[in-house]
Amino acid sequence: MDEQRRTWKLAAAMAACAVAVILIGVLLVGLRPPVYTSFVEAVGATLTRHGVEYDTIYIDQRWPDTVNNQRYGAHLTILRGGSSMSGRLECQAAQDNCRIWVREFGIEREPIPTLSRRDIPPWLRWIEEQLGWR
Repeated sequence: MDEQRRTWKLAAAMAACAVAVILIGVLLVGLRPPVYTSFVEAVGATLTRHGVEYDTIYIDQRWPDTVNNQRYGAHLTILRGGSSMSGRLECQAAQDNCRIWVREFGIEREPIPTLSRRDIPPWLRWIEEQLGWR
């Protein structure tokens, strides 16, 4: 009887540890700051921060912006409810220090989040999608 009680206690302790590890993992993933790997994601986050709802964001690279290595610039088209709004995306150097202009929403020279230099691992992206964080 004493051996059986010890086995149950050990099994309960192992189950509690497993649950604790899972909860800590979910907490750490939740506390991780958002990672943006594309301009569409970063612009979308900025629009959402301003309370702007949108359906789709298109980024159109234009000459001469793509020729100049010191700056990056692109035309933004934001679709919302069947209408389209135009804006501008400009970066000081490649993907750093980027700002957007969308006059229809009153957004001028608003900084967007910095793009990550690495991609998110597929398993972490899957977890974020399952939890509705992405």
